[in-house]
Amino acid sequence: MKLICLLLLLNHLILGANIYAQQTQNHHPEIPFMDDLVLVEEIACSSSEPNSMNGVTEVKTILGKSCRVLIPSSETTWFAYRLGSDGKLKPGKAYFLEIEYPDDVDRSFVIHNRGGEYNRGLQTGKTLGDSYHPPYVPSNAESVSLPLSNVYKKWQTLFWLHDRYAGIELPRNSGDRPEGPDDGFLVIISQFDSYNAPMNKGAAVSAIRLYEAPDFETMKMDIHYPPADLPRRHLFFREEMADGVVTYDSPALKNPIDWYEHKAQLMHFLGMNTFSKDLLEFGHNQGWDPGPYSELINTSSAKDYWGKIMEMLRNYELNVLPYYEYAGTIGPKGLGREKRARPLGDSLPDHNYTHIAWTEKANADITDPDTYSDLKKIIERTVVEYKDKVDFAGIWLRPRPSANPVSFSDAALQRFNTETNHGPVTREALRTDSGLYDKYLQWWFGKRKEFLLAMRNYLEEEEVNDDPVVLFTTDATESGRTHPDWSQNHNIIADDLAAWEKLPGDYPVFSLKEKIDNNWHLKAQLLPVKSWGNWEWNHAAPPPDPDNYRNTEGALMTYTFNKAYTVGSKTAFDRFRSGSGLAIIRHYCLNENAMKGLGYYVSDIEWHDCYTMLGEARAMANGDPRFIGYLASSAFNRASLPYVREFNANFLALPALPSELVENATEDAEVVVRKIETEKNGTYLAVVNTGLTDKFGVTVTLPFKGDVVDAKTGNMMFTGVSKIKLDMYPAQLKSLIIYEK
Repeated sequence: MKLICLLLLLNHLILGANIYAQQTQNHHPEIPFMDDLVLVEEIACSSSEPNSMNGVTEVKTILGKSCRVLIPSSETTWFAYRLGSDGKLKPGKAYFLEIEYPDDVDRSFVIHNRGGEYNRGLQTGKTLGDSYHPPYVPSNAESVSLPLSNVYKKWQTLFWLHDRYAGIELPRNSGDRPEGPDDGFLVIISQFDSYNAPMNKGAAVSAIRLYEAPDFETMKMDIHYPPADLPRRHLFFREEMADGVVTYDSPALKNPIDWYEHKAQLMHFLGMNTFSKDLLEFGHNQGWDPGPYSELINTSSAKDYWGKIMEMLRNYELNVLPYYEYAGTIGPKGLGREKRARPLGDSLPDHNYTHIAWTEKANADITDPDTYSDLKKIIERTVVEYKDKVDFAGIWLRPRPSANPVSFSDAALQRFNTETNHGPVTREALRTDSGLYDKYLQWWFGKRKEFLLAMRNYLEEEEVNDDPVVLFTTDATESGRTHPDWSQNHNIIADDLAAWEKLPGDYPVFSLKEKIDNNWHLKAQLLPVKSWGNWEWNHAAPPPDPDNYRNTEGALMTYTFNKAYTVGSKTAFDRFRSGSGLAIIRHYCLNENAMKGLGYYVSDIEWHDCYTMLGEARAMANGDPRFIGYLASSAFNRASLPYVREFNANFLALPALPSELVENATEDAEVVVRKIETEKNGTYLAVVNTGLTDKFGVTVTLPFKGDVVDAKTGNMMFTGVSKIKLDMYPAQLKSLIIYEK
């Protein structure tokens, strides 16, 4: 009898474990067609020797399966496999690349796809992900304790095979791309040296697979937008070191517009709805025709690109948000070359603000009326010219250092005197009188706001959009502003201080909770940039002044996000909210040249699996942005695809209207509920799991009794209820609509 009872108990436990495993699996998203993909090639890394390698690998059995593990070293290490060398690959065709890896210990590594010329990294466990100490910028290092699932995961990306591509060493812009589809292409698995990846236990890969992608219509994600009378949200990206693929010698594609069309198709697959491209980089024309303003604006050798892109985008349902690093027009008679903005000290050669030579070649004084007409000429040629072809959401401005600095020129001082009735003001007086200096800065910030609103009004007057916006990103850094008190000290923010204390080496570590509670990131954005000597970095890159835009519509100061410490404070997000909502921009570190031996190197690195959307999910819970943008290192892409698509579809299903937190909507503090009320289209709820673990049977108390519809699909979920139960995976956003009963 005892034996029977024991067997029944064991059977019950096994059944319960199976139900739990099935439940965990079932509420995580899937992409329907991925199980039906045609396999082109699979490499079992444990039994196949790499085609090339730098470092030491060993084959290990991990979680019951053989893997090739890249042993951590004091140097950059990597191994590479060649896929598709049988001559069956077709240029311009879409493929999925899949990397299978174990989620068993702390690991971080980068995948380089030479066939599509993009790099992306992943991090598991407590790893930093980004290089701890990259060559050029602080990485704002952070360690978050992602739970280890002890199962194998799949890292997947969609790409289009190029006509030509590099081998091991990637050229920067111009350079040799000697390989083509008949050669196959390299997939490289690399990792930072141990000092820059101190938690990393070594990249581990069991298999690399290449699949044919289906046709575009199959891959395209249908977004269930709010009704047409409600405003929409926007998802977009801008690529930093990417244009060399098509604009320099030895281009990767024969037809450069194909490259941009592939981006449009990738956006539809990922569930992103707003196309962006840099049209000015450090002030220079990036591929558009200045027309009658060629003496003011330098003419790009690729001047026909933008017009052709606009024509191509007519085939895609995407908004457009062009990106400008405006520094005044740069041409033979361009305003930017005049450098009308002057530093306060103005004692350095060529009126420079900083020691960065390439950012000091031009600037625009935004207090100068001539600057208004100067930028309008650029907008005329890049936006107004094409307003009947595509739907422009507005424009996105991001001045680099010294491009739109605080100006202390004689003309600016005179404008200050006239507009404030202050009387004669000199640079010497501003240097010695702190009260006068503060008053001048407040006047200047007001002039910047006038300038941005003037551009917004110009777009409206030209009937570009009934409600256009101007996004303004003051953060000129790649990895996001570092708190000035930290300077270049390379500190680490972590949620597990004890784990770092056990490591060899001197890694200064600070509490994640403490930095969120103290609004460390908000202060980093708002405080002046630290300067030294006679340089004027504080004036070259003036901080945002979001308080001046709180009740302003049409112009938004963007909020920088990336790491967990940047998305944990409601206070910080609320500070940046304007009359047109909140705009947040993810600043990737780039990790530029942080790896050696692979040619030119940049890479975005993200938390893996469902945690890839952790930043966006917590931003949604704490801030509810209307705009989410990405400043990518090179060619933009995303992995952990089901989670990206699911978040994006739920995000875009919500109207871009003000929301409020619903207090005590759940008993789980990590599940946050926001409410958006509409006049005639029901009440929307955004339910977010901000935690790092699955939540089963979470009870959500509704604001009122009613019918509940899945906003992402439009399908009815519950009828006549006042409470619902949801299973939620980590970093999930679930969008609902309630119709009062």
